[in-house]
Amino acid sequence: MARKLSHEDWKDGIFSDKSSFPLYWILKKQVDRIWARYRENIMPVETGKKSPGIQVWGVMSASGLFDLHIMLRSFRLTAHTYVSDILEANLEPILARTKFTGQISSRKLVHRRSGVIFNTMVLLH
Repeated sequence: MARKLSHEDWKDGIFSDKSSFPLYWILKKQVDRIWARYRENIMPVETGKKSPGIQVWGVMSASGLFDLHIMLRSFRLTAHTYVSDILEANLEPILARTKFTGQISSRKLVHRRSGVIFNTMVLLH
């Protein structure tokens, strides 16, 4: 699909993505190594199974970056909450803005889901 778009289409596109980030590093005993001359020099470290984290959803376009939407990683993102809480709340104000040529007359949302990451591309005509 991307190859069929003209330069003008890319100029009017809005791209979004969601990524998860841990709040702190969890030691993995099988992979991570602590080096010390003497075993007594190694301080004990509490480990957990999983770090709490956040999910960050953002939007960018040729005209710049927009506000980030931040959620706890434990928040379950369903299609309904994605559309109502994120797309409608964040994209609608962006799409309602006027361009240099006037009001945006129509829009087409193309969604692609890859694993737990949603990528949204909005083409404005």
